[in-house]
Amino acid sequence: MDAATGIAIDSAFVYHESSAANPYVYNFYFTPCGAAHGASANGVCTGDSLQLSAIAIAGSSVRYTWSGPNAFTDSVQNPGIANIQANGAGIYHLSVTADSCTYNDSVSVSVLSYPATPTINSNSPLCAGDSITLSATDTTSNINWQWSGPNAFSDTTQDPTIHHATLNDSGDYIVRALNPACSSADSVHISIKPTPPKPLATSNSPLCATDTLQLSATDSTTGVNLFRDEAAEIGTTVNTKQRIAIEKAYELFN
Repeated sequence: MDAATGIAIDSAFVYHESSAANPYVYNFYFTPCGAAHGASANGVCTGDSLQLSAIAIAGSSVRYTWSGPNAFTDSVQNPGIANIQANGAGIYHLSVTADSCTYNDSVSVSVLSYPATPTINSNSPLCAGDSITLSATDTTSNINWQWSGPNAFSDTTQDPTIHHATLNDSGDYIVRALNPACSSADSVHISIKPTPPKPLATSNSPLCATDTLQLSATDSTTGVNLFRDEAAEIGTTVNTKQRIAIEKAYELFN
């Protein structure tokens, strides 16, 4: 820096020529324009807004000039392009003029497509202790998967399984199809119900042919159904070839 003027000097050539009759000094100062100031852009998907930006440059009469694909031009420091389409991809050029210096830079912009909305399948509803099976399909090729859900669930496979599900695993599961930075999403609700205790079945067995069979079942859980595997009603006269069984059905409800 020149001590007398306070001007920053990158290099200086000082030429001295003096005599007793005519002393004089010539000072030549060379101030470089400096390095190019960078242009940058955010990642963008079809239909999104592209944001271009340039590093601010100190000086008087600073002028920014942008140009790019699809006949794009702008004269602000940080221009944006709304609803950008595939023809907006390419090289964006930046020229900055400040004082007597010109800075040039460029940035490459890719415009990616959103994947199709994925379709989810599951085995909901189910009982506690069962395995949750999730699957996703998408018509877009070469995509990545990202699952999220209750109980801090996360997975990057297309068809994840959650073994030994608990009541805490009930809720909405979201899958995102990424391509690679643009994503489409869908969700599915998984309902998990407590497993009722085993019912208590009793009968008046043993009994003789032509006697009346009496069957009964008790359960402490509300909201359950009982069923059997024969068409005959309880209390029907039985013979040696007839079999009546009672089983427990779990009524799963949201």
